[in-house]
Amino acid sequence: MTVNELLLNPVTLLSAVKTIPPLATFFRDFLFKETQQSQTLQVAIDEIVGNRRLAPFVASSAVAPNVERTAFSSRIYRPPLVKAKKNLQALDALSRLPGELPFTTGGAFDIQQRAMELLGWELQDLSDRISRREEWMLSQLLDTGSISISGDGINETVDYEMPAGHKITLTGDDLFSSANSDPIALFTTWQRLVQKDGKMGPADFAIMGRDVRDAFLAHPKISPNATSVLNTLRVDLGVINPNSLPNGAEFLGTLKGLGGLNLYAYNEYYEDDNGNIQDMMPADKIYIGFSRARNIFAYGAIQDVQSPTSAGNASRLPKGIPSLPRNNTYAMSRYPKTWFTEEPSAQILMMQSAPLPIMVQPNCFVSVKAV
Repeated sequence: MTVNELLLNPVTLLSAVKTIPPLATFFRDFLFKETQQSQTLQVAIDEIVGNRRLAPFVASSAVAPNVERTAFSSRIYRPPLVKAKKNLQALDALSRLPGELPFTTGGAFDIQQRAMELLGWELQDLSDRISRREEWMLSQLLDTGSISISGDGINETVDYEMPAGHKITLTGDDLFSSANSDPIALFTTWQRLVQKDGKMGPADFAIMGRDVRDAFLAHPKISPNATSVLNTLRVDLGVINPNSLPNGAEFLGTLKGLGGLNLYAYNEYYEDDNGNIQDMMPADKIYIGFSRARNIFAYGAIQDVQSPTSAGNASRLPKGIPSLPRNNTYAMSRYPKTWFTEEPSAQILMMQSAPLPIMVQPNCFVSVKAV
């Protein structure tokens, strides 16, 4: 439609359709609810090492024997830095945004309003990218008990030492894709393994990848007897609201007779650096564990030589970003920063974070390749 046609014919501009994928953070929301923001570059975790010893019998006249003291261990980690930036040109604020009317009254107010809305979009996008990276880290952690960190100038692995016996690969007639397998018996074995090695309770959840979910529901020992195998009472009573689960997550039911093993499926994607769409959770895996085991999502401090509120920068701070203390270290899960370049004329918008999920009790989790 030409400008003349816009002037002569009434046009209703519908709200812009933002094809931004909804952010799925099922692993984080479900298992890593505890958050710690550090004032330092490193974070330390103390773990009390319990035992299952029995108190000894003694005669009434005997002296109480000495027993060992409760031990604890400490570990220090340095969260890796995650950051990305965008260049905003002056022309961006002069161009119509999606959903905006083709013509405006003009003036600085319209341009300023448009610039602030554009800034909000870009800040949200940068934050969402970090959130997807965090979810990716959690998927690695639940799969292997470790996180591989590779990028510009960094190549290291953070390993929480999940026992080798908790990283299982099924073969032959044990595979869920085999009609001869017995998924319920296998879940029972893994549930007891978590209880034995984790020194807490039996596993109370299992999260299935896409292919495992399909094979499980189609299994001849499950499909014909789904109502007698899977209990959906928690949904019926409102304890679990399927509609409140993050995008890609699905509650399948509770396995009857296993002391409350809740089954979930998770099917979500991310785009890698080459533009390829990858599974957030491997389609052939199951993550099993005890939901009340302690997990922490820690954030290291962000360092900045020039404070955003220092002289010359305070007036450049985007509206809506809170004023920060006048120091060079910030305890924040997201650290936004903006500055200007003269040639080419542009505003740089950057978001930083130093995230590190910490699996304090790795013995409470099991990863299984099931198809």
